Amino acid sequence: MLKNKNFILTVILPIFVSIVIGIIVIVLNSQSVLKTQASAVVASEKRAMNSAMSGLNEEKKRLEKEAAQYDKTLEDNRLLLDEVNALTAELNDYTTAIEKAKETSVSLDTAISEKTAYNESLSAMSGNNTGGTKSYTNVKLKSPSDLKPGRYKAEGKGTLMLYTIAGTLQDKQNLALLDTQTYTFDIASGQSLKIEGTLSITEIIN
Repeated sequence: MLKNKNFILTVILPIFVSIVIGIIVIVLNSQSVLKTQASAVVASEKRAMNSAMSGLNEEKKRLEKEAAQYDKTLEDNRLLLDEVNALTAELNDYTTAIEKAKETSVSLDTAISEKTAYNESLSAMSGNNTGGTKSYTNVKLKSPSDLKPGRYKAEGKGTLMLYTIAGTLQDKQNLALLDTQTYTFDIASGQSLKIEGTLSITEIIN
């Protein structure tokens, strides 16, 4: 009995203790390995997550930059569209003004033609016949050396000034301001006629 007890204490117990210690070491080592592996996996996933987040941040910055550029382009296009609309409205105003000016010009031409015809009819009714016509530009004429005394008709867009024998201004007419651009005047011997611009002078023979 004592011998068996000594055998258990000296042989079996140390073996059992060794086995238990081995199991504990193995379990502890396994836990340490698992912990190390888990830490490595977590670190790897964390690095991958950080990398993904960095990529997402870069993509976000790129998209924000593109959005800002799109906003600028849209604003530029809006300003250009406003300018085009303003120019179009201005062009329409000019077109309307030109059409009105054309209508006014036609009306004036008609009125001038009517008044010219009326003036010619009056001349025919008065029995006046015209003599020769001469054109003068920026000149001073004296009667009787340059123009014989009588009645004359001036035509054109110049200005006519008639002076008395004493040299004082008797009459002044800017024919460009007259509807028919014609003016009839009498000149006596000793008087003078000054023309500014160009006028055609026609003698009216009674």
